Amino acid sequence: MTPELQAISQRLEEVEKQIAHLAALLTEQSDSSRTVVARRFVVVDEKEQRRAILESTRAGPYLGLFDTNENLRAGLGVTGATVPRHEEPWLQLYGENGRVVAEVREYQDGPRVALFDANGNTRISLNLSENGSFAYLFSPSGKQHLRLELFSSGQVSMVLQDASGEPRVLLAADATMGPTLAFMTDNSVFWSAP
Repeated sequence: MTPELQAISQRLEEVEKQIAHLAALLTEQSDSSRTVVARRFVVVDEKEQRRAILESTRAGPYLGLFDTNENLRAGLGVTGATVPRHEEPWLQLYGENGRVVAEVREYQDGPRVALFDANGNTRISLNLSENGSFAYLFSPSGKQHLRLELFSSGQVSMVLQDASGEPRVLLAADATMGPTLAFMTDNSVFWSAP
């Protein structure tokens, strides 16, 4: 065999191997019971822009979704245990500036939903725990101004706070004491009814 024919024969063998490999890959992909194992998957669109990432990190599993400009817009994950046997699942939504605008997270004492302003400050927080259900509203400076509480005991209260976050008005009700209205200064009640 001439050197030219031998080179062509070798190239033909390589092409046959590549075709056999591609055929095997196609067969594997058509098998719906097949398991794919990897630490990271990246999904790109027709323009090769990153649109999603699914990965396993030291902190835990993570799914990130990106807009057409490859800005992260949503994240879903499970944070590793900071407390024995308690991992925290979470979902975050991001604004165009890359800051978190909303978060749902399970903490050890219960779930929390929080909404954030454009500067990343918490503006609304809804919390559930064994003790009850709680809603908090904050100013842009981060000071809490309104607190709504529904305790597991049935007691309900609303606390209005001033610009510095100090409680000024309390409206509460429970089955044993009935309704209460109190006005406060320096964390002390100066007038209440009844």
